[in-house]
Amino acid sequence: MTIPIDTSKDWNIIEGLEPVTFFTRLLEGTFDAGIQTQGKRMPLTKGEMQGNESLTIYGIVWYLWKDLLTGGEPKYSDKIVDSGRKGFQIIKIDVVSLGNRYRLVCLREP
Repeated sequence: MTIPIDTSKDWNIIEGLEPVTFFTRLLEGTFDAGIQTQGKRMPLTKGEMQGNESLTIYGIVWYLWKDLLTGGEPKYSDKIVDSGRKGFQIIKIDVVSLGNRYRLVCLREP
């Protein structure tokens, strides 16, 4: 007998989630009102930092779960703002964890 694995709620078992706001960049360059969600902040891999000074200093990875991100899919130049009001611009997007979450490489805004 095969037991089905439901990965749609895998964010429930991950520690370290924090409240964030996801903003979509509109065509005119401004941002929408934002979506309140939960995200996990992680460091970049050594390979991502190697030879890229700006990523080494300002880079961070955010994980956002599709189930918690209602109404939008991340795209290049969208923004994440943490609870401390620090902004992070998305520069790379990967879909991971069997398609249930986004791995977003971001640059911290000055």
